[in-house]
Amino acid sequence: MIHSQKVAFTFSKIGPRIFSRGFAVGNKVQEGLTLTHIDGSKFKVSEGLKDKKIVVVGLPGAFSNICTNQHVPAFIKDSDKIKAKGITDIWIVSVNDHYVMKAWSLTFPTVGKVKFMADPNGSFTKSLGLDYMSEVFGGIRSKRYSMIIDNGTIITENVEESTGNCDVSNTLNLLKQL
Repeated sequence: MIHSQKVAFTFSKIGPRIFSRGFAVGNKVQEGLTLTHIDGSKFKVSEGLKDKKIVVVGLPGAFSNICTNQHVPAFIKDSDKIKAKGITDIWIVSVNDHYVMKAWSLTFPTVGKVKFMADPNGSFTKSLGLDYMSEVFGGIRSKRYSMIIDNGTIITENVEESTGNCDVSNTLNLLKQL
């Protein structure tokens, strides 16, 4: 495993990938980060990950076309299959405030399926090296990705080359990795 280099090779159950950023599979999620539940309460990410196997789905923007019509519905539809493979929770994370995330969550049948989480200042997203400056959304946003985190350690990740794609971060690919 290579740490803290601009280009790293990572291996998951489906084979090697190359990505350009300073984070690698096998690293622990940074301590001290918080996310916000849709009710407005903040929680420490490290506590939410402790002794759990979580899928995190990072999305560029609430109410955007691909996020709303493809990505989130697929994770809701396949949530039982994913959880049957040992996943505790599925977090839908976007650089938005909790008001937007709550309103967006209400457009889906999510009870017991997925949890919407706000990353209002993008600190969680930035800590993963998965942020980018979006002209469309007007500021810092998350790249489109999915990852499996086991007890705070990133086990596998699937980052789209373009936020307009949903090819490697989809549920079909994720299910193969579980």
